[in-house]
Amino acid sequence: MKKDFSGLKRLQEQLSGIVTEKDRFMAQTARGLSAIFLREVKKRTPVRSGKLRRGWKAGHAEKRGGLYITRVQNPVSYAPYVEYGHRTRGAGGVPEAQRKRKWIEGQFMMTNSVRATEAERKAFAAKRFEEFLKGGGKRGG
Repeated sequence: MKKDFSGLKRLQEQLSGIVTEKDRFMAQTARGLSAIFLREVKKRTPVRSGKLRRGWKAGHAEKRGGLYITRVQNPVSYAPYVEYGHRTRGAGGVPEAQRKRKWIEGQFMMTNSVRATEAERKAFAAKRFEEFLKGGGKRGG
C-alpha cells in the first residue's frame, strides 16, 4: 500500500515560509524601533566636538530565544559620564587640599530618549504588526 504525503510536505513548506516571514518581520521591526530611538538620542546628545553624537550606533537585530534585540550604544569613553554625571578633578597644579571639586549633572540622553519615544515606538510597532497581518509583511521595511 502506497501513501501520498505530498499534502503534508506542502503544509510543512508553507509553515516554514510563515516562520521565516515572521522572523524577517520581527527583525525589521526591531531595526525600525532602534532607528527611532537612535534619532532621538542623537538629538539629545550635547555637542562640543561632535564625537559623542557621532558615536551612537545601533547593532543588527538578533534573535535571542523568543526576543529580537538590537543594541544601541556609544563606545566613546566619556559617554557614561555625560549620561549620568561626574565629579570634576579640580584645577591642575593646585595642591590636593585646595582643589575645588564639583558635580556636573548628567544629561540623561539615553534615559530621557526612552521616555520620549515610548508612544512613537508603540505606534510604529502596532502599525507594522497591522501591515504584517494584512499581508504587507512581505515587503521590506
